Amino acid sequence: MTRASASVLLWQQKDFRLLEPVVEEKKEDKSSTQCRKCHRSINPDDVYCRHCGERQSQSAHWLYHPFTLIILAFVFIGPFAIPLVMRSPFLNKRNKMILSFTITLYTFFTLYMVYRILIPAIDQWQELREELGLTGIY
Repeated sequence: MTRASASVLLWQQKDFRLLEPVVEEKKEDKSSTQCRKCHRSINPDDVYCRHCGERQSQSAHWLYHPFTLIILAFVFIGPFAIPLVMRSPFLNKRNKMILSFTITLYTFFTLYMVYRILIPAIDQWQELREELGLTGIY
């Protein structure tokens, strides 16, 4: 309660003298901490805030580190890494969008190159089938 609100309260009660408000000192409770997002009191052992759901620990799984995401996306799993990119706590929204867009472009480029390689191979396969007389089969 501030001095102004105490004054208003006393004015409404028809008591015109000003009193200093009683300030209660908060004791530091070592058994609780504050949430990083909503700043409410939570248990220090909590991984997520029970009020807003924000993750409290600073460490994240190795899978969400940017270097790991880039290796996974461009070498192993391609566009299936986009959900991991979106969940990464190490990247801000702008970097997530840039990396997702880059992964998508890289995927389309890779598919186009595979198509360019396969067309001559399919043409050679067709010619071989015609030479062997296997046009009716398959």
